Amino acid sequence: MYTNASIILQNKLKFNEAINFYKKALNLAENLSDLYLIEELNYKLGMCYYKLGSLVVSREYFQQSYIGALEIGDTIGIINNLNYFGLISKRKEMYDSARLSFRSILEIPIKRNKKVRYWGMAYHNIGASFVNEENLDSARKYYKKAIAIKTKNKLSSTIYKNKSLLLTFLDLAEVEIKSKEYLVAMGYLNYVLDSSNMMFSESLIKEDFNYLNSIMKVYSMKGECLEKLYKDGDASGYLTDANDNYLEALKLINDSRQKFRTFQEIEILNKQYNAVFNSIVDLNYRLYTLTNDREYLHSTFRYVENAKSFGLFQSLNRNQAIESAGVPASIIMEIDRLNNMASFYSSQIEKIEQKQVIDAADSTRLIEFSIDKTKNEESLKDLMKNLENNYANYY
Repeated sequence: MYTNASIILQNKLKFNEAINFYKKALNLAENLSDLYLIEELNYKLGMCYYKLGSLVVSREYFQQSYIGALEIGDTIGIINNLNYFGLISKRKEMYDSARLSFRSILEIPIKRNKKVRYWGMAYHNIGASFVNEENLDSARKYYKKAIAIKTKNKLSSTIYKNKSLLLTFLDLAEVEIKSKEYLVAMGYLNYVLDSSNMMFSESLIKEDFNYLNSIMKVYSMKGECLEKLYKDGDASGYLTDANDNYLEALKLINDSRQKFRTFQEIEILNKQYNAVFNSIVDLNYRLYTLTNDREYLHSTFRYVENAKSFGLFQSLNRNQAIESAGVPASIIMEIDRLNNMASFYSSQIEKIEQKQVIDAADSTRLIEFSIDKTKNEESLKDLMKNLENNYANYY
């Protein structure tokens, strides 16, 4: 009963609650001397603490699980614990130690059908450790080894439809972006999207938060590649396609916010949301400067408003605390919004003023931004005066 409750909580990313149930289950298993269950529960506790970032405690539980796996001859248990030894070392930036753990997995004799999963995992993680060291050639080499292993039995649907294969392609695309091989990266990203649409139903993808998060990254990375591939005179091509991909990522994020509500999920979505919105704002303004189409300028302001509103929504807990002290959250949110808009106007004015040559279009935009900045400053001044006069205790 404790184990089942813990698994449900763990799947919902409620790791602290899961830990409490796992510890009760572990106590019962130890009283019963159930070696198999003790090994499994130590492993699950290690996973929970790892997800919470408590690496020292996590390592202790994985060590106990590893010892138990050796004692009962659980080969898969040995491999899983070695994998987490490597991941913990990687998190601690001990990359040689991490690779030693991952390579140990490759030395364990396992059945052929198990190699696809576990050897593929080991090669992938070795590749990831090289990415952290900016050794992109080695990272590429090991990601390709992982792909070769994962696609070895290509005709087997249970293996071919393995999400981990597509995630390796995604990480390989990231290596190519870092290497400025944008066309190569685009090929991998398109493969991930096409294969994902072919292999998995839309409802299945949307039930898996981690995989859905990866698909969001695909669209965002495609947008980045298309921006990098832009050449002068092709504003209606690569850049508008980039914008479409960013908007697709944004749509997935917005849809996900309605469904995934744990603290960790919200934190991840917030981070993705802010990154994508910043890209959209910058890209729309870039399109405006290239085409002089004011629709792009209007879009820029619209997205800035939405992005800043979302950023302010993230501070809702802070605002509620202020409200309880007597200041309405709406006033604090408006102050923050005006401050953010002031930063935006200042940065855009600075960009224009730093140009070596300022043409007529730049002069027009400079005047527009300066007028809007002045209006924004006046609104902020009035609001601060209202705060000072009516909510003196705030200070």
